[in-house]
Amino acid sequence: MLSQTPVVQIHISRFCNYRCLHCYSSSGPHQKESLKIPDVLAWTASLFASGYRRVCLSGGEPTLASGFLELANGLSDQGYRVSMITNGSRVQTVLDAMNTGAVQHTSVSFDGPKALHDQIRAKAGAFDRALSTIKTLAQSGLSCGVVPRDSSVIGGV
Repeated sequence: MLSQTPVVQIHISRFCNYRCLHCYSSSGPHQKESLKIPDVLAWTASLFASGYRRVCLSGGEPTLASGFLELANGLSDQGYRVSMITNGSRVQTVLDAMNTGAVQHTSVSFDGPKALHDQIRAKAGAFDRALSTIKTLAQSGLSCGVVPRDSSVIGGV
């Protein structure tokens, strides 16, 4: 059943530690600008008043964005259920955000089996880092999921 709850999707920045071949937002290591947190929180306060209750943070890599934790905490304080989609490369930042309650759910994206994932991410070891992150979250009892681009990845996670 599809959710009737509208979701605000926020791409915090285009800053990312990978250069994925499929990136639709031209994100990468040289894209350091981030949205201004006070501006985003003003917009989301207005959206909350209009009935929005869920926010999903992405990017680039949201955990690399300047003000990531400030934004996640601000959204949570406004009453949003905050989730994020990450490449899984920064497990400690994800754990910190989830353990403080700023983020309630994290999904880790995968592009396929290990060799394909690392090739698409243009980064050796990217699959292993993402897999380690999802395992750490699951073992910690935190709400997590996988965003597969290739259905063959599901059997390997």
